[in-house]
Amino acid sequence: MSSPMSPPASNIITQELSGAQVDTLLAKLISLLPYPIPLTRRLQYHQRQPSSTAHILLAYFPHSLPPNAKHVLGDNPNADENEIAHLIPPPHATWLAAHVDLATPGETQAWLFASWELPSSQPDAAIEQNLVYALFSHLYHNLVPAQSTEPTADWLLLKHTGKYLSQPYCRNKVLFGSVHEKVYQYFPQAAITRIDPSYGKYIFEYSTPLIPPVGFPDGYALGDMTDDLLQTVVDSSPIPRTLKTLKSLPNVGLYHGHRLIAWAFLGKDYSVCSVHTEPEYRGRGFAVALARELMHRQAQILGDGPVAYAHADVSVSNAASNSVMKKLQGQVMWEIAWIELDLETALHTTNTIPHTTNTISRSTDHDV
Repeated sequence: MSSPMSPPASNIITQELSGAQVDTLLAKLISLLPYPIPLTRRLQYHQRQPSSTAHILLAYFPHSLPPNAKHVLGDNPNADENEIAHLIPPPHATWLAAHVDLATPGETQAWLFASWELPSSQPDAAIEQNLVYALFSHLYHNLVPAQSTEPTADWLLLKHTGKYLSQPYCRNKVLFGSVHEKVYQYFPQAAITRIDPSYGKYIFEYSTPLIPPVGFPDGYALGDMTDDLLQTVVDSSPIPRTLKTLKSLPNVGLYHGHRLIAWAFLGKDYSVCSVHTEPEYRGRGFAVALARELMHRQAQILGDGPVAYAHADVSVSNAASNSVMKKLQGQVMWEIAWIELDLETALHTTNTIPHTTNTISRSTDHDV
């Protein structure tokens, strides 16, 4: 039987990171790849396209603290930043990190990584649940009050164009993206306002040679997408994204003459997403070619060291997209979900593992 979500233990520390602290966290995440790849890539995207409304958070339970660590981390705003940074995340701690930007309601607002996602971690359900609670509490008490109580213009546009949204609008709702199954088990079911479940996290390792590029027949060529064509993508997909968001994402289009016949994007976490081929052009390997092209472009943007990784999230029910990812030698390494949570309800409810009811499928995100 599950128990009510209780307040976090007094020795759980939650803090917002900036400057050298973020750089140190990112270096730690890169050293743990591929497991923290959604948050790692989201932070790398943030470095290249920073948002003034974004917050980078760390919550941890220090099983043992170095001397003066509590003073450095929480009590002295004038402490040397390098001294703070080398403790992030502290050694011997169970921790949870997040990138959160609540300024885009309806779209993905938060990416997480928890140390217990690592295969070598030792489970401790009480600490893990309290860390998740600490994150929810920080968001609700510190970030939500700054958000509008009325729907934003972008949210209303998503609603009027028939995108996936839970209604009515409420600033307490936060959409968490690509949440690992070991983390979303602590999301209270009663607080879930929408869930897109049963997605496989595909991991691609660049040290494993990708299949050779597909040769295009005469009259076909790769190219970037204009604003008019991006608007066509927005209009044709139920995924809640604005034109502004889509314009910020790396993309590649395939043209037959002057006609755009296929496209693909890298998301804000640099995942391969929205792979689409027009129906009459399917079955020719174009989706594989576009996904491969985007992976190579990502490799040129990012530098992870001797082993580099790419990733994609694909619904287990989307046979065509799963086939594309397998042709690219991707492996499903864990299961994830998109979950929108009402934070106020989450802080005053009983925690249970979410079921797959009241779902909104994202399977159309990959049409090949």
